[in-house]
Amino acid sequence: MADLAVIKFWPGEEIRGRPLLFVGILCLVASIQFLTTGVLAEMLTRTFYASTHRTDHAIAWQSDPTTAGWRGER
Repeated sequence: MADLAVIKFWPGEEIRGRPLLFVGILCLVASIQFLTTGVLAEMLTRTFYASTHRTDHAIAWQSDPTTAGWRGER
């Protein structure tokens, strides 16, 4: 889009009908859609986990420190 601005204002040429204009607009719309989809997904997951009082991970509690951790050969 910056390239088109330079073409428009420096030599004063028309940018109407150039494929780069349409590609730039398409990329701009696609990036806005990706951004809003990500924000909505984040809001939905936070709302789900806040309302169910669950976490998104499962960790088993081990009270014995000798059985916890790495069990490799020594």
